[in-house]
Amino acid sequence: LSSLIQRDTKNGQISGFKCVHVGPTVTHMLFADDSLLSGKETKAKCATIRDMLDMYTRASSQMVNYRKSTMCVSPNFSKQMGTQMAAVLGVLLVDCHERYLGLPCLTWRNKRKVFTNIVDRVWDKIKGWHHTIFSVGGKEILIKAVIQSFPIYVMSLFRLLVGFLKDIGRMCARFLWGTEEGKK
Repeated sequence: LSSLIQRDTKNGQISGFKCVHVGPTVTHMLFADDSLLSGKETKAKCATIRDMLDMYTRASSQMVNYRKSTMCVSPNFSKQMGTQMAAVLGVLLVDCHERYLGLPCLTWRNKRKVFTNIVDRVWDKIKGWHHTIFSVGGKEILIKAVIQSFPIYVMSLFRLLVGFLKDIGRMCARFLWGTEEGKK
């Protein structure tokens, strides 16, 4: 897929976009089983993208799930043209991708609202483990392997509030040392 995208970009059939004037052109990002295509495209270029995806499907025997695929356009772009382009691609047009790979695509000033789910996920995991059946070493391994992965993944892209990290630290300490609600 990456080779097809690079070929069509080199031929001028599709185009990417630049985050900054002197930066590299971004056309696509590929993850485990997920792809993100980006660019300044037209209806004709969308047809080229659709043909390229069909060619990839035939060559690899992997199917593109168009029902799960979405497209968003800049707020400065015509909504009608975006709808037409989405129809050419066979995908759903959305206003904004809220989450991608479990992380928010956009953050607002109120980070507490955006990242509260991390603390909730940590609490749900810890709550599900019965601390009495694990040794201290087992609890430590669970904390390091499971609990710490939540904030570390998010911190690879965003700066988290210190309060979040303190809350997670408190929950881990309670789990490690066996404190329950109402008991010490």
